[in-house]
Amino acid sequence: AIGCRVFILQALEDPDWAAAILRVWSRSSALAERVAEPVLADLRAGRQGGRFRYGSEAAALDLVQGTVLAGMRTVVEARAGAEHAAASACLVLRGLSVPVAEAEEIVRRPLPPRRNTPVF
Repeated sequence: AIGCRVFILQALEDPDWAAAILRVWSRSSALAERVAEPVLADLRAGRQGGRFRYGSEAAALDLVQGTVLAGMRTVVEARAGAEHAAASACLVLRGLSVPVAEAEEIVRRPLPPRRNTPVF
């Protein structure tokens, strides 16, 4: 949930960075692999801990990455604001079988301090 929110908020704050990520994403398997490693670790930990339920790890990864990339594009195109980050993260959690009330509570938690540099 933190990663989803941070990437979408970073896109809102730095549309040039987001445009570059969105442009490179479809052309660079290295970028996709770099981002996939920590996401897969989180998915596996959530599944092992009984928090997430999903049948296909590849589909779960697509759910997270696809939602975040689409959310980034949405805020860059000014079709949504900062609230879109939490809304997108909530839907990802719901897609991984987190109950509604819990997902909504998780995405309302304060984010940890962010670095002064872009995510990549």
